Amino acid sequence: MGTPDFDYSASPAPLRPCAGEACVDLRLHLVDGLRLLRAADGLTGAPREYLAAIEVPQSVLDELPGQPPALVAAIQTHTGTARFREFKAIATLGDLTLQLPGGPIVLRRTR
Repeated sequence: MGTPDFDYSASPAPLRPCAGEACVDLRLHLVDGLRLLRAADGLTGAPREYLAAIEVPQSVLDELPGQPPALVAAIQTHTGTARFREFKAIATLGDLTLQLPGGPIVLRRTR
């Protein structure tokens, strides 16, 4: 899975998993978790934790049976068959780690 960039304060963000030449467009939602003390604006050197969800549009779910088996398996491993899969995400200045049930995925920041 990959995203060309992520912004800690922009949600939803595009998420595009691919298997070979086949790709599907999903949406990544990030919500800053509650804190006892106010955190500095923006990302800093310290990791920042988010509540997150991957949204699988209904059109993608409808077309999933016709996709390549590797792409179907990846989506089902990470999102199941539901439209939304909730999990925890951790952002740093250079990457965003999605703590998904099928294992963590690290998205490197490219911009």
